[in-house]
Amino acid sequence: MRNSSQLSPRSAALVGVRVGMLYAGCEAVLGTWLARVTTDGFEYAPQSAVSIGLHAVLCAACGALVCVVATQVSRSIARRTGVDPLVASANCATIAVLLAVAWMQARELDPSRVELRDTLSLSLGLLSASVLASTSARCAGWLGGTTSPWTVFILVFTAPWLTVDALADESWILRRALLVGWVLVVLVIATLLRRRLQRPDATGWLGASAALALGFAGCMLSTDVLEQSLKRTAVTSRTPIIFLSLDTVRSDHMSVYGYERETTPRLSEFAQGATRFARMYSAADFTLPSHASMFTGLHPREHDAIPVKDRAHALPLRREHVTLFERLQAAGWSTEGVVSNFGYLGPEHGLAQGFERYDARVRRLAFPRVAHCTTRKRLHELLYEYLDPHEFDVMYRTAGEIDAAVEERLKEHVARADGRPLALFVNYMDAHMPYSPPQPWRSRFAERVSPVRKWDYYTWRARLYRGEMELAGAQREALLALYDASIAYLDSQVGELFDRLKRMGLYDQALIVVVSDHGEEFGERGNLEHGMSVQLGELCVPLLIKLPGQKEGRVIDELASGVDVTPTILAALGLPRPEPCAGRDLFAGSLGDRPVFAEHYPSAWHVRHAPQRAVHETAAFWREFQLIRRDDGQLECWSLSPRGVPTLTTSPSAGSEVLRELEGWTAGPRLRTESGERGNTSLEALGYTQ
Repeated sequence: MRNSSQLSPRSAALVGVRVGMLYAGCEAVLGTWLARVTTDGFEYAPQSAVSIGLHAVLCAACGALVCVVATQVSRSIARRTGVDPLVASANCATIAVLLAVAWMQARELDPSRVELRDTLSLSLGLLSASVLASTSARCAGWLGGTTSPWTVFILVFTAPWLTVDALADESWILRRALLVGWVLVVLVIATLLRRRLQRPDATGWLGASAALALGFAGCMLSTDVLEQSLKRTAVTSRTPIIFLSLDTVRSDHMSVYGYERETTPRLSEFAQGATRFARMYSAADFTLPSHASMFTGLHPREHDAIPVKDRAHALPLRREHVTLFERLQAAGWSTEGVVSNFGYLGPEHGLAQGFERYDARVRRLAFPRVAHCTTRKRLHELLYEYLDPHEFDVMYRTAGEIDAAVEERLKEHVARADGRPLALFVNYMDAHMPYSPPQPWRSRFAERVSPVRKWDYYTWRARLYRGEMELAGAQREALLALYDASIAYLDSQVGELFDRLKRMGLYDQALIVVVSDHGEEFGERGNLEHGMSVQLGELCVPLLIKLPGQKEGRVIDELASGVDVTPTILAALGLPRPEPCAGRDLFAGSLGDRPVFAEHYPSAWHVRHAPQRAVHETAAFWREFQLIRRDDGQLECWSLSPRGVPTLTTSPSAGSEVLRELEGWTAGPRLRTESGERGNTSLEALGYTQ
């Protein structure tokens, strides 16, 4: 190809288009194919084809503009160094953009994050090398390969992923050594091929189109549905089981629990023929440990599926723990799961054990967060001003999308007619941040409230935990209005699911469980969102159970816990109580003066962003009191009114009694052995084999 000094502006623009397409293709590959090989589903969320195409058009236009301008660069660069000025200028512009994006991310987020440091260091190094290669013939001999977009994209896009995800379990020294080795290998190859890479036609139509096509192909792939199977025994019951998990719903914001806003009319209707547990508390303040407790009957300290301070991801539920759905499948039920929370209910976290099919697909997003070195976040914010934010911020499948998938499962079950009853687990995420209810629910509860941008929300949260602000009245009221509207939308979709079950003739004979994993806080005692403490707002959750054939509503005021869910369901089906198990059958008469317990486990996020919350907490609910004990020695005793409004109590006798209960629980033996073996509680010992 001719030197760029001989190129017309049109030819230079075409080179820029190819460079832009290559960048967009590499970023699309990062956000699609890498999503399939990393466990960090939040960081690498699959993209939609529309977003890839729109981003490619924008990048191609920017590339064309840069290359047309580059043709005006002094031709002496090519004569002195042999590096083509068009390639060098376009490449330096690309690196500068990546460096600016990484720097803005570092200012907004934690600049000590590994991927940000790696991106900033690599971008600065490559920019310096490219400038030197363009100004010195000697440097061009050694560094000419850095002027290629291929070199830049390979290094900047792969290095953060290698250190954060692919090598996350390795030591810091080994990660740094492997990263340096990878960079050196790429640079050596680029140096050997520098004469080819320095030419404008190195970024050909074939390579750029192939990268873009690979990104498009990745966005077309859906997450595989997990397939598992166990040898089945005879069915002991014909009862269908519908287990609904309403993620992030706190009971005191539900009208079925007395909330002043009419947020849950369909669940109020459901409660007229079901049992409502008025004092239900989650075993944890976070999705994974709470669901693990509901599925196993064990507290977080016993099943160990918890966040930890030295890892980016929570520990998964170990395979040795037998879950509710494993027991149901082994007893003859057809087990199916449809979940919206792919982040912590995905198969990699161990809660898919026992499901024949487990649908944890990821919602296709317009412009998700990918690596911090990309431009997608800035484009996200620009288009946010003009398009529906719901398409940008809602990473999880909505209740309507979940119900559509559930309807397919129900139709398949009815058509199959193999005599096996259905055990269906359904998880909804609509009450979770960013609280984006559709119309008309938004207008009913938040008519004058503007949508809360996810990144604004994260800024509030960061400033709140740094002590720089308190959640103002208007901000708090806006979040509460959107949260209530989200619950109302979710309630309507749950009601439609009940209607569908009635049309199929499954409702009356089914055992239906409606529960939440944890609540949500809105500035109470300085907390925002969940996973922050064992305060009441994060633990008070709904539990409604309709037994087969039940027509009249009941209310049970005795304390209930998430660990009670599995033993209660199994007892209702006539199946043996699991052992070991910390929970009780909630229908087995009076539970007596029994306390219930909950825990908060800090994660690496707390250590980095909210160190004052990076302390393990335990809570005991007993009679009308809640005691909170932190591992740093702090104690709080709260008196709970009938409406659940907590007030600090000064009664030393009440506090000492609850403390004795809590100390007795924490000092007691853990229900699993140190080796992790559980004696005769495995599926094999129960007579079930893989």
